[in-house]
Amino acid sequence: PGVVTCSLGDLAVGQTVTITIVVQPTTTGTLTNTAVVSSAAETDPNPGDNTAQATTQVQEAPPPVGGDPPIWGSYVAFPTPELPFGSGPDRDLNGDRDLDDCVLRYRDLNTGLTHSTHQIVSCAPGDLDLYRNTLVFVDGRGRLGLYDLSTHSVKRTDLVGWQPAIHGTRVAFETPEGFIAVWDLTTGRVEKVAPGREPAIWGSWVAFRGPRGRIYVYDLRTQTLTDTGAQGREPALYENLVAFTAPAPRLGKDVEVIRYFDVSTGEPYDTGAVGSHPAVWGRRIVFQTQERSAHQDLNGDGDRRDTVIRYFDLRTHKVYSTGLAGYEPDLYEGVAAFWSYEPELRRDINGDGDLHDPVVLTYRLPTRAPSSGPGPGAGSAPTLRQRPRVQVLRGAYGLRFKLQGQVPQNARVKLQIFNLAGRRVYEAGAQGAGARQLFWSLKDRYGRPAANGVYLYVLRVEDPLTGRTERVVGKLVVLR
Repeated sequence: PGVVTCSLGDLAVGQTVTITIVVQPTTTGTLTNTAVVSSAAETDPNPGDNTAQATTQVQEAPPPVGGDPPIWGSYVAFPTPELPFGSGPDRDLNGDRDLDDCVLRYRDLNTGLTHSTHQIVSCAPGDLDLYRNTLVFVDGRGRLGLYDLSTHSVKRTDLVGWQPAIHGTRVAFETPEGFIAVWDLTTGRVEKVAPGREPAIWGSWVAFRGPRGRIYVYDLRTQTLTDTGAQGREPALYENLVAFTAPAPRLGKDVEVIRYFDVSTGEPYDTGAVGSHPAVWGRRIVFQTQERSAHQDLNGDGDRRDTVIRYFDLRTHKVYSTGLAGYEPDLYEGVAAFWSYEPELRRDINGDGDLHDPVVLTYRLPTRAPSSGPGPGAGSAPTLRQRPRVQVLRGAYGLRFKLQGQVPQNARVKLQIFNLAGRRVYEAGAQGAGARQLFWSLKDRYGRPAANGVYLYVLRVEDPLTGRTERVVGKLVVLR
């Protein structure tokens, strides 16, 4: 509640004055405004009409039409097709007297208001990103541009590219030649990094999908390129953590899981969660999961046809479902932004009378992890007190190393494969839910098939609670 005081000065007898006060609600519910008139010099002969009240019912604004929404702070940005999959908004959003465009819009979560920038942009997934007040986008000609949310100014460039990602004063993007490049907004300089796709950037780190489908990390300070050795796509960066989508042939054809790589330690980890399109912030990785791939009804609607937003908690090493159907999530602090498609949900989400639209939604993750949730990692395990046993199982796609015995729930497990010359051929790691078994696809760290012969495996298990580490060493034979 607040008080607005207006001094009207001297008024003549019979004179009228109109005062307009614009109130911008910040929450839903009932809003009551009271107006009181008083005079410091004259006695009012009729004081009964000096007070008036007006009550307004404030409702939450319907979610906007759009897709693939990046989020930062209180802003969610998204491209909106003027005439998308059905009736859509059916509005000329940029004032050019046609309905053929995809227009850049954004929503202020503090006010619930949606604004149009009037800029024509690409509607392709990944062609828009946001950092603080700066939007980087691909325009209708395939060139990079910037939009400042605070000044509403636009900067256009001749840089041709797509899949831009912004952090600080740097923008990473794909070039038409198939390279990852970094544009320094301060100097205007563009640095080519390496062949690759799907860049992500945080500080001086640039992660991307490189040759042979592996995840690479480039350090802009030292100009060093690191091959993580991990197969994957769709990398997302937060500080020194790279989350990505990885193939999981042991779970089925075309099934993918969420993995992450710690740049500071050089260790890859498994979450054990089926999913794709990850985004990471703090201790959470949010992603989308196709129910048919997970073989679960993740939103409780009685079928397994949906794609549902889930998240992995790095502290509890558990997977939780939001219960909401959606695609391409992004994450800022505890708020996830994503889009849903009305025809799949068979529900008019934005209340415009049809079931045709892609609609942008947000969801605030619980501050504390739920007491229980679907996915691996439930329950507790004792501390590491003795050396675990390892069972090596051969499958159609490689070897599975399965830990047996008492293993702590949040144990860190590292697998290394060496040839008899002592050269390391392969390395992988996991913590928490995915740590009880690791997989070797019989390929070396460069994706080449391992030669026939005898190999040594070293499986190291660490209990982060007590610091105790146990190591299991064994031999195996590769014959094709």
